[in-house]
Amino acid sequence: MAATPQPTSDDWRKAQAISQKAADSDVLKVLRDALKDLNEDLADINKDRRIGEAVRREQLQVVRRSLLERQAEVMRATGKIVESRRLEAAARAVKLSGVIDSVIFEAAGLDPSYHKELQSSILKGMENTLDRAIARLNGSSVPLSRRVYKIDEWLSGRVDRMVNAALAQGLTAREFAAKARDWISPNTPGGVRYASMRLARTEINNAFHAMAVQGASEKPWVEAMNWKLSSSHPKPDECDKYAADSPYEPRNVPRKPHPHCFCYVTPEVEDRDKFLDNLISGKYDSYMRSKGVTPSGQFKPATREPRPKPSPVSELPKTTDRPTPTAKDPLNRVQGEAREQVQKVLDDHRRAVPKAMQRFSGIRLMDKDEAREFSRRHGKDALGGYTVETREIAMHPQTLSAGYKRQFEKERGSGFITPCGRDHDHVGSFVAHEMGHHVDTVMRMADPSKVRAVWKQVGEALGLKPPMITMQRDLDKWVEKNRDVIAKKISKYGATDSAELLAEAWAEYITNPNARPASRAIGKAMEELAK
Repeated sequence: MAATPQPTSDDWRKAQAISQKAADSDVLKVLRDALKDLNEDLADINKDRRIGEAVRREQLQVVRRSLLERQAEVMRATGKIVESRRLEAAARAVKLSGVIDSVIFEAAGLDPSYHKELQSSILKGMENTLDRAIARLNGSSVPLSRRVYKIDEWLSGRVDRMVNAALAQGLTAREFAAKARDWISPNTPGGVRYASMRLARTEINNAFHAMAVQGASEKPWVEAMNWKLSSSHPKPDECDKYAADSPYEPRNVPRKPHPHCFCYVTPEVEDRDKFLDNLISGKYDSYMRSKGVTPSGQFKPATREPRPKPSPVSELPKTTDRPTPTAKDPLNRVQGEAREQVQKVLDDHRRAVPKAMQRFSGIRLMDKDEAREFSRRHGKDALGGYTVETREIAMHPQTLSAGYKRQFEKERGSGFITPCGRDHDHVGSFVAHEMGHHVDTVMRMADPSKVRAVWKQVGEALGLKPPMITMQRDLDKWVEKNRDVIAKKISKYGATDSAELLAEAWAEYITNPNARPASRAIGKAMEELAK
């Protein structure tokens, strides 16, 4: 397969221009429609043959009222155009930045799935991020609707001054109507055309700029941003200074200095060797986790020898068929009740979330060397875990020990973990919890609005105000804020972060027919989305 080409400076310029040009076309159509409606409104004035100063004033007020109504319609429509087109522009900035990520990921020999997961996570959170990114860059949190209203208010003041001037100059209503048509006409450079075009172009270019800067500020492998001058500058201004002073650290990129600014920024990223060294050493873990992507401890460049894919537990022999040690039976040391517990939990999941189970690779027992390394990295009490990259659960041998069984009973009694059903022991509880992480992973692949709906139900189930933003770090902050409630209604471990909250609730829901109300409601919401 051919390597992904690195985006050029011209690619960034063109990407910014696409949504802006589309918005220009949309606004001109709105203006044409408004002019047509205004002409229909003013048609009766030409038929009115009355004369006198009072009639003239009355007719001028009719023109004023119609002009203000059509002007307000144009600005409302422009606001909707901006809202839609700036999301397009932001998405183009995110996708182009994603192409650069793809290039460096490929150069480092990483599996393409990492980039796909990262890009998907960023795009899903883009709508929630855009307004905050613009506010942070511009130093203002005034919403778009308010900015549209202020422009319409300013234009209305201009119309009132035009009416007063017409009265003072003795213009007839027909003469003023001609001025009104010019004011709203798409063919007149000033007036409503200028204000609506200025608003649309400025907002859309700001959205592209803000998301490009936001993405670069968050990604630890972006080292700098270059300010590129637009060819539309008729004379030197602040933008020339910004271009001369670049490159900038991503967090120090200036905001656009004036309306109608068509300048753009391009990122500079680390070279392949530095990127790979930082990735493997864990310097990118925090960022990757915030986007729901597997951290560096699980990253394996595609050029390395891949580990054999484990056989799913569903293919293992029944407990009564004592297995012989073979490569196809990664749990060949799991016997008796432990094997039954694993089988039971997986059977429960096949019935509850069959589609999610199609994405599940299986469960494997760590060998001696891997278990030793796992304990060294994660602590002697760590039992294993679910890996997003491979969609599998790795179990530490100590999960099967009598010592962990005693620990499990103690944790369940203290409320540290959720109470699983009496038919499930410590092994079943562990597998059910880790399967909760798998269900969560599959759930996050769904439409963002559906994920938000699940978290709305999570909040309602806990008697809390639901989180507004469903990016992982924002969810984790929400969990931290409501730690005491979550610890009481779910478990102390569930109050650790958002992922553990869902996994704990799911483990109780899937194993316990008498699950508590909060876990039952959360588990049901997860099941509906993931099944």
